Amino acid sequence: MVGGCKGVEIIPSVDIEGGICVKRIRGKPGTGIRIGEPRQIALRWASEGASRIHVVDLDGASIGRPTNFKVIADIVKTVKVPVQVGGGLRILEDFIRYIEAGVDRVVVGTVAYDKPELVEYLANVIGGRKIILALDSSGGMLKIRGWSAFTDVDILSYARRFDHMGLAGFLYTCIDLEGTLGGVDTHTVRMLVENLNTPIIYAGGVSSLTDLIELRDLGVSAVILGRALYEGTIDFKEALKLCV
Repeated sequence: MVGGCKGVEIIPSVDIEGGICVKRIRGKPGTGIRIGEPRQIALRWASEGASRIHVVDLDGASIGRPTNFKVIADIVKTVKVPVQVGGGLRILEDFIRYIEAGVDRVVVGTVAYDKPELVEYLANVIGGRKIILALDSSGGMLKIRGWSAFTDVDILSYARRFDHMGLAGFLYTCIDLEGTLGGVDTHTVRMLVENLNTPIIYAGGVSSLTDLIELRDLGVSAVILGRALYEGTIDFKEALKLCV
């Protein structure tokens, strides 16, 4: 199965800051590595067998509105695989704009916390299978506004509010591990998989094929890979071979 691991999809991440593909550590500006031109990076992963590309507008996430739309639209036009996009999407018009530009799925983050009714409305407009709900967490608690603000809500209770909507997935990002190559949060993944009906997508700390196998065995539907691919601790083609 191209891009999948016994039903688990392996998704490369293209994070965009100032028009450049980067990879931050724990989402902090100025950390991590600069990689290159986003469209070329996305083309690389598509040519190596990716079934989907995950694109994040880091600038948009910080200021609360899309700022790299043209760059992302160029990626969508160029690559021949589905693209999912998150970062700064907080009003209905921006979600619709991305869908009309050809984006396959949109990631709903802060707006779901602020206006949960908008998620249900959006699901009725574009379909639940076009929506991924972000579960961005540090210490088990939900963070919003580009990971800059804590809430007093644990992510399982939060996810349950949306579990009936038929969404494409819940994207659980372990902020404490994101970009660190420090391994995966198996405890929280197990809790989410066992208690929710919506598919779980995982991101944060993945550094080895062993981590991928562990996540597969826990029952996640997809894994998003970033720094492990860019620094070579996971070979993408080898990951796909493992997942046959």
